[in-house]
Amino acid sequence: MILRHYITLLLLSPFMSSAQTYGNEWIDYSQSYYTFQIYETGIYKLDYATLDASGIPLSAFQSDNIQIFGKEKEIPIHVADGGDNSIDPGDYILFYAERNDGWLDSTIFVDANTIGNPGYSLYNDTLLYFFTWNSSTNNSRYIVETDVNFGTFSSVSDYIISKHESFFFEEYFEGVKASNSSSSFYTAGEGWGRTKFNGVSGGITAGFNTATPFPYTGPGAPNVLFEGRSVSVSDASSSDPMNHHLYWRVGTSNTIIKDTTWKGY
Repeated sequence: MILRHYITLLLLSPFMSSAQTYGNEWIDYSQSYYTFQIYETGIYKLDYATLDASGIPLSAFQSDNIQIFGKEKEIPIHVADGGDNSIDPGDYILFYAERNDGWLDSTIFVDANTIGNPGYSLYNDTLLYFFTWNSSTNNSRYIVETDVNFGTFSSVSDYIISKHESFFFEEYFEGVKASNSSSSFYTAGEGWGRTKFNGVSGGITAGFNTATPFPYTGPGAPNVLFEGRSVSVSDASSSDPMNHHLYWRVGTSNTIIKDTTWKGY
């Protein structure tokens, strides 16, 4: 992982409204920022060698001063520095980071709730994160739990809640069209998705698996929450007042949880 030095520029205009939100309010222009790219969600490690090779002046600040930003906010980190509050050979930083998805793209849609694929960005799956430091000793950190005497805990959970998802990016859908031309605005259904399929003549289906491993089925087991999204990319002429018919079916028994018809995009 290579960190790049990022120089922030502040442009002031007398026509800017002080109440306007631009997404860069988190930047402190008195600090230096080094960028690195994240294209896969997971736990990441920045060690001394990487930071030093990137030209970061590690002797200019203490471990407590370190910050990492992503998605326009500071994220919590864990610093393993041997307890001396400085980054030396063998020391490292651990943190959780997410790849880019549709979290920001939705804001350019006429209706943010109608983004075609909230799990995949319109433009890039890579997100820039920022390494920096300040003079504070109260930056965001994970709290390390050292208590291992589990028998004294007042309550024990039988399960944890987890999320499993499938998203597709095989084809780009342009949203609502008029005279075979798409709108210059971002409209309902626009975005990346699975190759389109046609459900006529026998009901051709498009299936995918996203199963929960080792599901808890004991007393008090919670219900599974299923969320799916499909996009209509056709407004074909038809004598039927509702020319689209959609099923959402789940499980080995193909339980129908959604059965709807509509016309248009």
